[in-house]
Amino acid sequence: YQSIAMVTDYDCWKENEEPVTFDLVIKRMKQNSEKVKTILERLNLGSKLRSKPSKLSQGEQQRVAIARALVNSPQLILADEPTSNLDDVNCTEVVNLLLEQSKESGSTLIIVTHDGRLKSMFENKIELTKKY
Repeated sequence: YQSIAMVTDYDCWKENEEPVTFDLVIKRMKQNSEKVKTILERLNLGSKLRSKPSKLSQGEQQRVAIARALVNSPQLILADEPTSNLDDVNCTEVVNLLLEQSKESGSTLIIVTHDGRLKSMFENKIELTKKY
């Protein structure tokens, strides 16, 4: 069982705005609040922008964490079980977003999962099996 690490006093907006603000301080970059909003809306969280983590389902928390990871367009995206708490619709949306963000920013995307729904969504994959 894995839980999502979120700041309990933050709402969805603040949870995703903080990395941008931190990045702004470190790199003196312009904050892009529109990107935060776009990603959250894309992940079907537009109506939850001001919701606290305690008011979100596990799947919603997971999508907020994914948004938080993508908002700064990282060069490397490591996604450990990114769809484990998601229904089929949100699973597809998350994977599509991860692929699009990876392509747009030229980043490397590595997903580790047991989720069989993802098998057909990727051309390059390594399957590990246990041999006795």
